Amino acid sequence: MLTVVLQQARELQAETASPQLINNIGVLQHTKGSLPEAQLLYQSAWEESVKLGQEDPNSETDDILITLSYNLGRLEEDAKNIDEAKKTYEGILKKHPDYVDAVARLCYLEAVKTSFNPSSRLLKDLLLIDPTNLESRALIGWHLSHQRRSRQVEDQEQKHFVQTLRHFDKHDPYSLISLANSVLRHAREMRPQTEAEREKRKKEYARAVDVFQKALEFQPKNAYAAQGIAIAFAEEKKFVEANMIFNKVKETLKDASVSINMGHCYADQRDWGRAIQNVYAFDCIAYDSTKPLWRSRERMSLIFSVALVEFGCYEAGRRKMQSIFELQLTILEGYSLSLSY
Repeated sequence: MLTVVLQQARELQAETASPQLINNIGVLQHTKGSLPEAQLLYQSAWEESVKLGQEDPNSETDDILITLSYNLGRLEEDAKNIDEAKKTYEGILKKHPDYVDAVARLCYLEAVKTSFNPSSRLLKDLLLIDPTNLESRALIGWHLSHQRRSRQVEDQEQKHFVQTLRHFDKHDPYSLISLANSVLRHAREMRPQTEAEREKRKKEYARAVDVFQKALEFQPKNAYAAQGIAIAFAEEKKFVEANMIFNKVKETLKDASVSINMGHCYADQRDWGRAIQNVYAFDCIAYDSTKPLWRSRERMSLIFSVALVEFGCYEAGRRKMQSIFELQLTILEGYSLSLSY
């Protein structure tokens, strides 16, 4: 469908094409991942806008120039030219301090660089500019979910999403799923010692499932909400129900997290054959310790190793465990070097 739209847009383009049309074609190329072509189109739209402003001083070209600046910033960001992207966003904010999208991108880049510093000034600016903006509120909630875990942070995170749902949009799927994930994480971290504590943990799982189901009421095909329910069932040892949902999700969601969760689920059941089957393709992906998923890959390799040993493949299991040990040494050595002065 995208190819057809792109072709139609190209057929419409002429020597007198408007900057808006050229920008839209650039966005389509950008969405396809054709960054050099998108950059040329954005720059062409910029030149047309400047030319139009010179020919007709009454023409309002400021809005399209801001949009083009932002699009060029996103393009630099997608090309991994982070410093150039930041300069572009900061340039926009010098002229338009309330341009919320530019603040949001700077907030995201700062969060990744500073490991989600909770005292970020940009976070506060983002909420002050437009407290009703759902995308801004989603970014703030995402930031909270990545901070060092504590009961205080969890309370802030849940309170934030509850406020979004109560005061701004009770149907917002991101807030519903994020709230459910926070409740699910809290239930998982509970370590009940008494019957009363076990009952409390059970209620937390039930609450998480209820919120996930509410998200599904508004978006029946939301695979993330469905997977959340499956995870809650698996952690409560309801493996039959969990596996049914995981298998349905796997058909629609091409995401590594599904393999991770199914691998854990089958390993908990000591069904080593299916555990191996579900994690093999995922385990073949190369490690990258700079990305958040490396810990999941490490855990999946451990499951794979145990599964191989239990399945009778002792030598293959030994080799896999040896590779995990060597990876650990490499990561620790890199961490030590990063602390050297």
